[in-house]
Amino acid sequence: MSQPHRSDIVPNAHRSGRILGGPLVALLMVLTSLASVALAVHPAPPGAASPQPQESPSATPTPTPESEEIIELRAEKTRVELEKDIAVAEKAKNDASFPKPTTSPLSGETKINDGAVIESDMISYLSMAYAANRIVERLKVTKTADGNNLVIDNLAIYNKADIDLVLNYKATTAQLVILRQEFCKLVDAPQCGDKVIAERSIAPLGIIGSFLGAFVDMTALLRTNVTITGHTIDITEGALVSEVFRAARAEDGVSGQRNFYYPAVFPPMDPKLTTSTLLTTLEDLHDLKAMVMVAIHDIEERLKEITKKTGQISKLKAFVESAPDDIDGAQAELDRLEQLKKEFAAKKRPMPFDALERMARLQETIKKLKSDLAGAPAKQAKAEKDLSDLLGGSTEDELKNLVSRMKLVNERFDQLIATLIKTDAATGINSLTAYIRAENLQAILNGINSYWLQLAVLKAGGNNRIKSNLVTDIFTGGSRLSHSGGAIVQYNLYGVDGKSIVSDTLTEYTGYINAGKIRRLPNPATVSDVPQRTPIKF
Repeated sequence: MSQPHRSDIVPNAHRSGRILGGPLVALLMVLTSLASVALAVHPAPPGAASPQPQESPSATPTPTPESEEIIELRAEKTRVELEKDIAVAEKAKNDASFPKPTTSPLSGETKINDGAVIESDMISYLSMAYAANRIVERLKVTKTADGNNLVIDNLAIYNKADIDLVLNYKATTAQLVILRQEFCKLVDAPQCGDKVIAERSIAPLGIIGSFLGAFVDMTALLRTNVTITGHTIDITEGALVSEVFRAARAEDGVSGQRNFYYPAVFPPMDPKLTTSTLLTTLEDLHDLKAMVMVAIHDIEERLKEITKKTGQISKLKAFVESAPDDIDGAQAELDRLEQLKKEFAAKKRPMPFDALERMARLQETIKKLKSDLAGAPAKQAKAEKDLSDLLGGSTEDELKNLVSRMKLVNERFDQLIATLIKTDAATGINSLTAYIRAENLQAILNGINSYWLQLAVLKAGGNNRIKSNLVTDIFTGGSRLSHSGGAIVQYNLYGVDGKSIVSDTLTEYTGYINAGKIRRLPNPATVSDVPQRTPIKF
């Protein structure tokens, strides 16, 4: 193998020394290269004796001379390291001359913010609309007990607050019936017979002069009830209700007169309903209460007379018992004074004036006592007859208990009225207004073809999908964005008696739709728009 020429090594050493930045380092590199070249050019002759080192206990063995291949490899290593150092130095110089840019090119990714859900929501609502179509389709094919198709004249959306209100209304009317019976036990009134009482009008002018006109906030009867006992309307439920009503109102929707009500949002107001059973009952009770108040006044006056007659009879009885003794005592004193008068006359002395006056008073007293005693039996008999008339076959204690009972019933009626007209702080209406609303609701749903429909959105949501392709994105201007959505809805149809007619839980899913096509999504207008699906095979 040819040896490297001296002129090939030295320039590299000088360049390395310049790059390393110090004359001392460069000199060291040159000497090392010269020594290597000298060994390679002047090798030791064959058979020549190697100089013997002096023996020393601590001397190390003489190293074996390196081969030409190792020398070449070492020189190559040195050259590669020098070139590496030169490259690092040149990179540092370039970095210092040309700083790194502070901006980076766009990566070309498409991302969706977590709040960007309107597209998937629109698709979810579309799925909900299809679910509403399927609900109406189920109602169309539902059979009644006699095998005929279901006919719906009046359909109201179920709400727990409305049902509770109707139940409370029934409980309150039952209490009013019991209260009326109590009134009728206390007074003999025409209302308590078999005669049917004419219903009162619920028009404001019809009750201005009554007790309701004096106590009830009339404007409350005209307000629209928005919420009851904190009930809130969920927008998802409202959307499903509107879609069900839309599908049911279509030409191929449910059969019948098709009157739809959503009492939770707007209470039904039947223009034909001009009377109120509740107000009629309250007016009737108010009249009975007035009669009871008159009866209480009469009985209390009778009790006063009874007390007087009872005292009169007691006095007459006591007089009859004590009068003979009183007459005898007065007569004895009069006899004593008469004897004293005779003694004064015998002595021809005048009797004292006070003694004469005393004799005259005693004579009048005896005369009156005898007269009163003679008429006492007749007076006692008359007083006893008057007392009997006042009692009317009852005792004084029984009459007092009757008055207490009347007052208690009146207090119950007053408490009931106070409860009915008390305005609730949360809803801004009173119970009487709410009960009139329940009465309207019952009147509208009073029929064989009236039903309650309970709706619930169990779950609704959607997904966003981004598809990217290096080739396709060049022609589409970026990644392709699409959205999907679905809904799970539940329904139960009940009769006005609470009997379940039909129920089911439906799932609807609309696959991924390109973002640019979402604005052209159709709104299903009829039940026939329900998509036909291929049965799933498991």
